[in-house]
Amino acid sequence: MSKKKKSKISVLAVLLIMAGVAALVAAGAFGAWHYQSYSVGIQLAGEQDMVVEVGSGFTDPGASAWVEGNLFDKAQKPLEVATQGGVNTHKLGTYELKYSAVFAKEHFLGNKQAFAEAVRTVTVVDTQAPLITLHTQEGAFTFPGQSYVEEGFAAQDNYDGDITQLVQRQEIDGKVYYTVADSSGNTAQAVRDIFYDDPIAPELSLLGEDIMQVKLGDSFVEPGYTASDNVDGDITARVTVEGSVDTAAVGRYTLTYTATDNFGNAVSCSRIVKVVEKIMPPLPKGKGGVIYLTFDDGPGPYTERLLDILDKYGVKATFFVVGRYDLTLTKEMVERGHAVGNHSYSHVYDKLYASEKAFFNELYAAQDRIEAACGVRTRLVRFPGGSSNGMSQVSMRQLTRSLVNSGYAYFDWNVDSKDAGGATTPEEVVYNVCSGVADKTMAIVLQHDIKEYSVDAVEEIIIWALENGYTFEKLTISSPGCHHATRN
Repeated sequence: MSKKKKSKISVLAVLLIMAGVAALVAAGAFGAWHYQSYSVGIQLAGEQDMVVEVGSGFTDPGASAWVEGNLFDKAQKPLEVATQGGVNTHKLGTYELKYSAVFAKEHFLGNKQAFAEAVRTVTVVDTQAPLITLHTQEGAFTFPGQSYVEEGFAAQDNYDGDITQLVQRQEIDGKVYYTVADSSGNTAQAVRDIFYDDPIAPELSLLGEDIMQVKLGDSFVEPGYTASDNVDGDITARVTVEGSVDTAAVGRYTLTYTATDNFGNAVSCSRIVKVVEKIMPPLPKGKGGVIYLTFDDGPGPYTERLLDILDKYGVKATFFVVGRYDLTLTKEMVERGHAVGNHSYSHVYDKLYASEKAFFNELYAAQDRIEAACGVRTRLVRFPGGSSNGMSQVSMRQLTRSLVNSGYAYFDWNVDSKDAGGATTPEEVVYNVCSGVADKTMAIVLQHDIKEYSVDAVEEIIIWALENGYTFEKLTISSPGCHHATRN
């Protein structure tokens, strides 16, 4: 065979071999591609099922994904994760978050794809209990035995808002229980201790008269009393009586009655029982008007007690004082709102009525002492014995005229207590004054604060007058005059 022919066969053989190898390679590559696969993995960060409190912040933990092949590309390669869904932490409910990853690879022999998905559930819950607020009112209280009067309350929930209308109340054994539940079933409770109090004192009434007379040697029979309380009801049996009456001795006896309720509120009143040798007639009814209480010849040993009696009832009076006496109390008279008048310096008729000059000398001397003692230069005058006295050696008609022309005002009286002659007991003074006042609308009453029994009568006179519609005033320079007819 020629060399040229052998050479052609070798080339062909090589080509055939190469073609076969290529075919085998192609067949192998196709087979390899056919059996090659990819898988995608996805992993959630954090918990798959999460619970968050309503109103709180939520941060998605996210997820990670990767791809790997089974024959080739076995190394894991990260993939991008897509997220669907959201969480509204201001609204209760269950929310889903979907995480997905996709792998795709193109090849001339075809395409390869892989996909993975994961789901996370997020539940927004409300686990906080509502808040109940109890309102209080200053000074509020509940009477014992009565139902509590609500002072007010409010309920607020972090999710539902104002749920005051859902609050349930129950009063048990001195407490008020408040309960409420929100839409998630969270409950709250508050308890109020009821403050029981009774600031109202009982009512106490005396049967019979507040001021009684019992004849010397007779028996005293208690007329009785009643007491009731707004909470405790009838408490007459609890009334205590302090004091006693000795009907074997003339005098004024005070019985003090006191009623006390279960809360310690107490009320007291007094009854005066006078043991007398002579029972005075009942006091008349008055028709109301103005009373000027005037007291002559002081100050005396009973004047300070008289001032306290007047203060007790807010009564103002007029004191015609004697200049030669201790006038220290006149300052207190003025400070307590009373009037001070001039009743001469000596109160000795022979001296002060010896002449008009003698009278004015005594008037000015007394006036100076009064002013020095209390700071008041009074122009109120009462003649010792009155302007109608019969002891003056000068004309009282002329003397009264001179006095008025000198800028003074003098006052006699139209009601005489007769404590300077005739009356010797407080009962007689009371009767004389009240009987004299009863038919008048303007009364100037004459009493003497140097007489103890006359001072003892003042409180009863005031009580009678107030009960009969009278008011009391002190004398002033412009008060209505009351002048007796002069005798000379």
